[in-house]
Amino acid sequence: MRKTRKAPKGEAPKLDFTPAVPVYTLEDFPLWVPTLDEVVAGVAMKRMGKGALKKRWMSFLLKAIAECSYGLDERWGLVSIDIHDEDSQLGREREDCWLGPLTQRLTVAEFLERVDSDDLVLNREGLALSIVTEEPEIDPAGVADQVRQVLRYLRDRGFLFLFFDELGYWARFAETELHAVAAVWAKEGIVPFFWSQVIDDIPVQARKQLTHVVSGRQVKRSDLLFLRDQAGRPVAGTVYRLPKLHYVRADLTQPTPELLHLLTQ
Repeated sequence: MRKTRKAPKGEAPKLDFTPAVPVYTLEDFPLWVPTLDEVVAGVAMKRMGKGALKKRWMSFLLKAIAECSYGLDERWGLVSIDIHDEDSQLGREREDCWLGPLTQRLTVAEFLERVDSDDLVLNREGLALSIVTEEPEIDPAGVADQVRQVLRYLRDRGFLFLFFDELGYWARFAETELHAVAAVWAKEGIVPFFWSQVIDDIPVQARKQLTHVVSGRQVKRSDLLFLRDQAGRPVAGTVYRLPKLHYVRADLTQPTPELLHLLTQ
């Protein structure tokens, strides 16, 4: 396989192989508004473009809410559990990492101090809130505890697109809560997005609830085997060769040809 040409900064390089399934760039990825039946995961190795796609998706959802399109209305909002403080316009800028589209930002401590007395913290039109965990001053278990304190308010509020990021850092300390979000919070109008570097970062019980995986480059054996078993060999065979800012979309609600073949034996 020839080397991928070096692209200008911010531009996706051209593919130098023929993928077995559709491959999309950041600009042409077919974003959609998930229904309450869906649980979406976004995964990619470090610096392969998962954060860029997440922020683009947030912008798409906020526009849909503002326009009351795709069946949405003014009740809907978007909240990010913002581990790196980069999803809001008020966040912390870093080199090679642009800020996201959210217009409101609170640390966990600020959120907990205000949420019981100020209706505008959660119950406002155009909710686009980054809730920033306070790390790395505390350990991963501490981050999980902060998330746990916030979640009950988000469930009570309902009608949210709810993004969780960097699950590999803290999720193992909140497995029960993330399973509940994925399995039963649809009844409250919560649509979860789990974002991390690898599928294994998502606790297994929450992972069983996934309906779609959007994947950038992956090379870890366990993650490729998961994609093979859940979405088919063509997906797994494409993912490990993806350049930066390229993605595949795997629908986990449809049985793979391998599974259908097994069931007929």
